[in-house]
Amino acid sequence: QGTRLYLTTISKTLIEYWLFWFVGINIKQIIDNKKFWKMMSYLWLSLVVMILHNSFSNDIFGIILDGTGIYLMLADSFAIFSIFLLCLSNDIRKQTIIILISIVCLFALFSRASLYCFVIMAFLFLYKENKKIFFAVFLSFFAFIYFSISNGIIEDRMLRLLVGGADASYTMRAEDLNRGLSSLSDNWVLGSFMGDVESNFGNSGEYIHNYLYFWRQFGIIPFIAFLIIITYQTRYIFYAWINKKRVSRTLNVLFYFTVFALLEIITSRSYVFPYIWLSVSGINIFIKSEVEKQKL
Repeated sequence: QGTRLYLTTISKTLIEYWLFWFVGINIKQIIDNKKFWKMMSYLWLSLVVMILHNSFSNDIFGIILDGTGIYLMLADSFAIFSIFLLCLSNDIRKQTIIILISIVCLFALFSRASLYCFVIMAFLFLYKENKKIFFAVFLSFFAFIYFSISNGIIEDRMLRLLVGGADASYTMRAEDLNRGLSSLSDNWVLGSFMGDVESNFGNSGEYIHNYLYFWRQFGIIPFIAFLIIITYQTRYIFYAWINKKRVSRTLNVLFYFTVFALLEIITSRSYVFPYIWLSVSGINIFIKSEVEKQKL
């Protein structure tokens, strides 16, 4: 089990980092492919139907497959899928529908981080695009939460952090953070790749649930380099997004995707979360294109 976990994690790290890096490099060509996104729209609708059908078939509103709730990767992937479709649409009505449907589906997918980060990103999007719709969706969201709590429709783990109460998952993550920081203090220069698995007798799960885990795995120099790059790029993309009168689709996708990815790696995702590398390479390409435009 331990050897298999080591090999799987190493291969996922190498393959997934580079996979999303190359997606970011070609982000404009991907965004401009209308036929591709027409097909992706039908795929998104199919996913929505499957998620809702499965959720309404259970005692609680949630995805249950083989007796197990589905978390993390499925929820993250769906949220990111929705962000792309949201940014590629030019119709505020369609965009609002995508947001509302996505929120409902993310409730069913059981990942609180994916849901909360998507909601924050969506509110930012609506506030920028149409403040009247923003306030309508904002009020509808909290009315939906109140109705769900009152009628016991949604499994309470999805709302526990908002309404209060004991939360085993939150407590366990706090314990994982303390253990990880203690181990990090012993290996802060070079890190300790897969050190959490070693200390857990060849099993995974007890790791820092944020991107400090990147430092824990690779050491201080890669971590500082990552922070410098992502800070510079986020600052650049934010000012480009807020100052441009007409925001391009590429800029919109990169900005909102990065908002979502940063919120996740700050609050809940470890170094195996690969999506942020799309931001790193995609924003770099965007910056280069802007510099070239200024030279012309």
